[in-house]
Amino acid sequence: MQNKEDNIFNIEDLRQERKLIQNLEHLKKEQQGAILWLLYHMDILDMIDSGEIMSEEAEEKWMEQALEDNAYIMMVLIQYKKLKDKNREKSE
Repeated sequence: MQNKEDNIFNIEDLRQERKLIQNLEHLKKEQQGAILWLLYHMDILDMIDSGEIMSEEAEEKWMEQALEDNAYIMMVLIQYKKLKDKNREKSE
């Protein structure tokens, strides 16, 4: 008998993914792109929101990925996060 952890995927995840696709289908391509961008970049957005100071290593990793993807919005967000962190450090 297989362990639940041995499954390649979770059926609930597939249901949620299908629901997301159904919700996106009626949107314009630009709207779909915006939502998919948000989902793809949620890690950095969560970091910005968390108040956690971004390490230099994390900044380099994110910037390298942004440069590789020509993701200019991401580059601006990384710089924004860096500025917020500096301001946060000054106020502490």
